[in-house]
Amino acid sequence: MRLLRSLAASCLILLGACGDDGRSPDPASGTTSAGDDRFATTPVSVAGAQRGLLATVTAESTGQHERVTFTFEGALPGYRVAYGERPLVEDGSGDEVPVEGAAVLTVHFEPASGVELSGDQVRTTYTGPRRVRAGLSMVTEMVRVSDFEANLDWAVGLAQEVPFRVQALREPSRVVIDFQLPNR
Repeated sequence: MRLLRSLAASCLILLGACGDDGRSPDPASGTTSAGDDRFATTPVSVAGAQRGLLATVTAESTGQHERVTFTFEGALPGYRVAYGERPLVEDGSGDEVPVEGAAVLTVHFEPASGVELSGDQVRTTYTGPRRVRAGLSMVTEMVRVSDFEANLDWAVGLAQEVPFRVQALREPSRVVIDFQLPNR
């Protein structure tokens, strides 16, 4: 009996340690949130096992907050979203990458790229500009910092550091970052 209780306690400890990856699915919307729907300034990180191929980058104002969306072909890669320090440096070349705004949010995807290298042909999956001017009240611009060895880095320039939330969505696969506007 003592062995059975010990084994049951070990299983509970293992289940508690495994937990989940911080994402909670919403079957009605096809949404997977990293953490919860509250805005915060703390980093968000989610592991991914598939290679993500970037298709588009967009920014918009929803009235309540401003949003940046990274859309991928196929499954989502892993990602990490956090406020970063300047200077930002491009992998491979080591060149400094300037970003407009008083604050910069770094967005790292892995494994991911704007280029599909599998097969005989090289196919560019992101054909947009390296620098996307947003012109919103909070989001100034998005800049592709690096696309090197399956590591894809973008920076979001902001007028100031504000709370944000990150959501992973499906159909199509995309990572959405909402920025809380001040006084909301």
